[in-house]
Amino acid sequence: MIRPLYNLAILGGSHADGPGAPSTDSQAAAVEFLSGLPADERWQRYGTCNGAPDPDAWYPTPGEHEIRDQVTGICSRCMVRDDCLAYADEHEEQHGIWGGLDYSDPAVRAARGIDGTARQAAA
Repeated sequence: MIRPLYNLAILGGSHADGPGAPSTDSQAAAVEFLSGLPADERWQRYGTCNGAPDPDAWYPTPGEHEIRDQVTGICSRCMVRDDCLAYADEHEEQHGIWGGLDYSDPAVRAARGIDGTARQAAA
């Protein structure tokens, strides 16, 4: 299994802030490391969601506010969040949490310029 970036040996530390969290120097080293990878590889391999015990949590049903809040909290600490958002935008995602935003929400999709017409035309 590929580990999230915060768990790589070059950083030491965990996803959580506080003791054991990556230092500013470690974060700078991580950013330098990530900049050399293709965008798809960055977010898919090193997102804080990588290896999550329940990948379905990123696709909560409309009433699962607590799960959505937990997932968006995980996304908020992710160093490859922008790459994840770019992927969701490029693929006009209609469902799920991407980069901490709920793409199931029509207002989120509208704010990001996603109307689904490109996906519908391709089908």
